[in-house]
Amino acid sequence: MRKKYIPDFLFSRAIDVPVSFYLEHNIKAVFSDLDNTLAAYHEPLPSQEVKDYVAALKEQGIDFYIASNNRGKRVNEYSKALGVECASMLFKPFALFFKRFIKSRGLSPIQCAMVGDQTVTDVAAGNKAGCLTILVEHLSEEKPIWTKINSSRDDRYRKKIMADKLSVDLRSGGKK
Repeated sequence: MRKKYIPDFLFSRAIDVPVSFYLEHNIKAVFSDLDNTLAAYHEPLPSQEVKDYVAALKEQGIDFYIASNNRGKRVNEYSKALGVECASMLFKPFALFFKRFIKSRGLSPIQCAMVGDQTVTDVAAGNKAGCLTILVEHLSEEKPIWTKINSSRDDRYRKKIMADKLSVDLRSGGKK
């Protein structure tokens, strides 16, 4: 398996990553995938739990952005309800647009974390951009047709990551 698909850390859910974790790793900005990472595909708006989590990050001076391959309308409505900036149609795993977005915010990749539920898009883009990468479990098994193409590879990579014991505990965020 290529190194670009291997996350730095694993957690159960995006909102399970403690704010202190980001502070300990000198992270100034968190970029999170939307679909199946922050919300299931059928959830149009953020839950109160997600809102509270993002508020806790902001209280500690950590910026939060949504970085999605989805179309603008869904991403814009969700991010507006959450009170954060977003970038849609990023074409992850390609890192070009993601790198541009990071640079446009005056950030260095080593100050950023990319959180997502797919190795072949989110983790690959984050690694190519030079960010700390965090892989989370899918929030739902529901997947639109366009993500099913990557799902079989993603499932194989996840099994290999777990078999190789690159992480000890999904809840505590074990290091590879």
